[in-house]
Amino acid sequence: MKLIRSGKTFTDSQGAVGEWAELWVGANRYDALERAGGYVRLRSGKTYEVKCYKSSRLGQVLSPVHEIRNQKGEIARIRIHAASYPHHLAGCIAPGRRNGNANVLSDSKASLLHIFSLLGGWEDGKSVGNITIS
Repeated sequence: MKLIRSGKTFTDSQGAVGEWAELWVGANRYDALERAGGYVRLRSGKTYEVKCYKSSRLGQVLSPVHEIRNQKGEIARIRIHAASYPHHLAGCIAPGRRNGNANVLSDSKASLLHIFSLLGGWEDGKSVGNITIS
């Protein structure tokens, strides 16, 4: 997997800042939305192992393995999960489809399920490869 940040940000109706990106899984491209504006994020130029993870709040997600700490000094819970707006994210990444110039991500849940399929299915704790951030 590869996340290519665009540098193009916007502020949603709740005041949350998001950045548009492209998420590549093999030859499959997804639009992606990442929380920005001072939130912890995966580091550009780095590659992280990705594992399947069962979140009590978000359900089945992908979880990059990292040592990035939040403001409380804890390992940040940076996940790849379904979302439509930046205020649905806290340092996380959401795959989906952007329609034109609208600042909303659609088909996020379907895109995430398709990614699980491309990665050989979701199984809690399973390593599904790496993600490189650029």
